[in-house]
Amino acid sequence: MTGAQPRADELLRDMVGRPGKLTYTASKAAVGEWRCPHQHLLAAVVPTPHGAWLYWRGSPLGDGWLCAWRSELESPIVSAWCNCGGDVWDVDTLSPRTPPALAIG
Repeated sequence: MTGAQPRADELLRDMVGRPGKLTYTASKAAVGEWRCPHQHLLAAVVPTPHGAWLYWRGSPLGDGWLCAWRSELESPIVSAWCNCGGDVWDVDTLSPRTPPALAIG
């Protein structure tokens, strides 16, 4: 990592074009994007000089999109809401090739 790590939300303008859609540059740089069976974005991990930046839909209410540095989370697994059916998916952000698992309960 280089320099002081900014707050994760300070990168939103560079990483997100509109809620639920990464910018072209962020999407190309992403090391993982997880999608529901209908191809809606659930979560993404984008490497930066400051660390791994995560973006996921953490709530069905309002905008609902969250971002954080992976190093700030207690677990690399985030629960992401799907905007098509209200399902909650567990996304392991350390395993880019692992599809999300439907959360039970």
